[in-house]
Amino acid sequence: MDIKIRNIIIFGIFLVILLGLNFTGAFGQGLLYSQEKNEATAFDGLVFDQPANVKDLRITRGTEGDKRGHVIKYDVSFSYEGGPSDLRILNSPVRTIFFQEGVQPSLSKATLKGDYEEINRSLQENLKLADHYKKLDSFGFLAQSQIRLPLKEEVGDYTFTVYTKPRDFIYGRDKRLAEIAVFLTNARVEKFTDDLGLDKASGLEAASKTEKIAGSYVNSLELMDKASLSKISTWTKIARVLFIGGLILVLATIWLNQVKLRGLTSLGFGLVLLTLYPAIGSGVSSLGSMVIMPIMAFIGHLMVRLFPRKKLALEGKDFKQALALGLVFFFVATFVYIVPRGL
Repeated sequence: MDIKIRNIIIFGIFLVILLGLNFTGAFGQGLLYSQEKNEATAFDGLVFDQPANVKDLRITRGTEGDKRGHVIKYDVSFSYEGGPSDLRILNSPVRTIFFQEGVQPSLSKATLKGDYEEINRSLQENLKLADHYKKLDSFGFLAQSQIRLPLKEEVGDYTFTVYTKPRDFIYGRDKRLAEIAVFLTNARVEKFTDDLGLDKASGLEAASKTEKIAGSYVNSLELMDKASLSKISTWTKIARVLFIGGLILVLATIWLNQVKLRGLTSLGFGLVLLTLYPAIGSGVSSLGSMVIMPIMAFIGHLMVRLFPRKKLALEGKDFKQALALGLVFFFVATFVYIVPRGL
């Protein structure tokens, strides 16, 4: 077999091993987008038994809090005409709701039926950070309610304020990339206003969108950590450039097949190993960076030592050099993947 073809096959085996490790717990997309840390929460909103009887529905949405977290505030007002019916307030309010005299809500937990899956599918496609949300095994909101409010025509005008906790979107170990609140109602909305009052020091950027989905009025809000999102995007782009550079470097030196280029081949192997996982959107665990990567660096260097040789035979000094390189890679991988977690 031609020595160049043989060496390309050896390098291909190295890549296959790296890709195979992506399906272990040491590497993988799940380390960055954990379903456990991104459990579904409920929609915000108002669901009326008789939405046609609701007039002049007005909502003003605001926020309270800082970069450590926010509470969403909904100031609600509407008029009701017609026979007695009920209103379901979605989600679990985090503060007491005060109603005018004569209005008696009741605590009643329920999961509502309707076209909420269709709403969730649309949100997953159209939210600002949809590309990130799609990387979760499941992304959606629940149609859950804990408060039922009887509505009567003699009361006429209803005015109250609801406070809810938005859904946190967590990246990696504990980095919150966004806070998400989705308000929906089956009644006609006369006016929906955002008065968020975000603190500039929070570094958050707000994105809101209004849609009509499956007969419901849906207004979504994402409070995004733009600095963190920018860092993730930049690191991914850098990793892809370095990975492609490492790939080209290895293939070029294999093709030239010169012993004096062996150092460049090792450098290419190192770049491929170090950047493959972020380049394909996978996370790297402590086990992966501090144990598996140094072992793969050791194996990779042994492969490089074989490239210029006609016979696939290793010498004692090859193992010593590979061990030294593996130790160096331990510190490099620790600096790249472990140290930033403490910053």
